[in-house]
Amino acid sequence: MNALTTTVEMNALFDEQMAWTVKMQQAGVRIDITTANDLAFDTPTFLRASLNGINGAVISSFDDFPKIIMGHLFINNHHISNFQQAPTVIIGGLSLHSNKLESLKDIHKHIHEINGHLNLANNPIRSHVLGLLLIKGLTQVQLDNIHVRAILNRHLGKGRAGMLMAQEELIEAGLEEFAQL
Repeated sequence: MNALTTTVEMNALFDEQMAWTVKMQQAGVRIDITTANDLAFDTPTFLRASLNGINGAVISSFDDFPKIIMGHLFINNHHISNFQQAPTVIIGGLSLHSNKLESLKDIHKHIHEINGHLNLANNPIRSHVLGLLLIKGLTQVQLDNIHVRAILNRHLGKGRAGMLMAQEELIEAGLEEFAQL
């Protein structure tokens, strides 16, 4: 992500996230938010947003999410099944533990940057994981398949060259379905 250089830009992002928070709460989703002042800009930013359904409300898509999340985002135990309309930049980690993700096809076309860890554990992921290696800033991936997880984590941060090396390793390990973008 390009550096945000003005307090006005930071305030606009914060205002967008607060409007999104109100909209989600009106839909029956409780959002536990921790905020802090960004030291460089003395501007409020999210440190962590955790989304929890109230009375059975679940999140099944990224519709209406802000494009930039200023902090960690936790959407665990919901029904997310794809990355359509996902935030493009997450300045923190992302946890989608226990959702409905079966494939990560084109994830890199929806999410361009995650500055931290991505937790996809307890999802029925069966294919297309190579796009994870093209997400800027990703430091670690958590998946249920330990072989796939180890290969991906070994090649994070190496761009397309790392993706090609991981693809070769996945194919050699008999994990061809995972070895796709």
